[in-house]
Amino acid sequence: MICAKSCTHAQSPRGRRHLIEVGAGELAWRYEGATLARDHDDDGGANYRERKCSFRCRCYIRHRPISGFARFCSQAMNQAVPSLALEIRGLAKSFEQPAVDGLDLRVRTGEFYTLLGPNGAGKTTTLRMVTGLLKPDRGSIAVFGIDALADPAGAKQIMAWLSDEPMIYDKLTPMEYLHFVAGLWAVETNVAEVRAHDLIRWLGLETHAHDRCEGLSRGMRQKVALAGALVHEPRLIILDEPFTGLDAGSARLVKSVLRERVRAGCSVVMTTHILDVAERMADRIAVMVAGRLLAEGNMDELRRQTGAGDSLEDIFLALVETGAADRTVAA
Repeated sequence: MICAKSCTHAQSPRGRRHLIEVGAGELAWRYEGATLARDHDDDGGANYRERKCSFRCRCYIRHRPISGFARFCSQAMNQAVPSLALEIRGLAKSFEQPAVDGLDLRVRTGEFYTLLGPNGAGKTTTLRMVTGLLKPDRGSIAVFGIDALADPAGAKQIMAWLSDEPMIYDKLTPMEYLHFVAGLWAVETNVAEVRAHDLIRWLGLETHAHDRCEGLSRGMRQKVALAGALVHEPRLIILDEPFTGLDAGSARLVKSVLRERVRAGCSVVMTTHILDVAERMADRIAVMVAGRLLAEGNMDELRRQTGAGDSLEDIFLALVETGAADRTVAA
């Protein structure tokens, strides 16, 4: 599933149109099968300028008040990138009972951060709130200094989300899918072409680049979805169980791509039940139990905090046992 901007639809005398947010404080009407005529818009098209986007569509862009993403870009030109890629304070969400309970969490810029926990710990709920798919009951979320609750579009511009069950369009080929997603983000055609080819190559999808996605294996579809999440070059990459269904070779390719993105200055937040992957890939590891963060740090710091054995498995099980005991006492 791709974290994309909202679209609304309307019918024009010249064809169906889609309202999309293209970033930098701009909104655009994209027309299918027609070109905007000045006499077919509420202001005669006087405030629109033409922009060529992916799939050889035409995009007519209208300025609106500047967004958080535009502020972030302009500030980045003149000052250092914020030290925190993600900052969560007092985050809470309840269904029949608390799923996330007053969570505080910070991910540094350029960091690979892994979130561990047993089933039902609140990991996926937390990530879905960060990406705007769930509304928290209380708390705050900042993505590179942008308030994700007050300015969700600005935060989504610099963020990617890949769920454990990603959805892609079966009738498209991987290359078509990447161009489609690039078009949603208003990535210029030539830039989208380069990025799509790079991602196809990095993820080992060359032989299937022009096959329909409906005929691909689950692992191949997972890699296509990851490529779609990365095509707009997000600064914060959020992954929920990204290695589900991948064979050893595919998993290695995905790890390589994620490490490359971190080396390039991106931040990665990942959940996984594969402790060996977490131990080898993460700069810092956090453990959640019953909606609360029990411990976080690198391996040495976690050993000092828990006094458990040397392996991450020993540390993790000790923390889960402690969390379960605390929950029983509280009940």
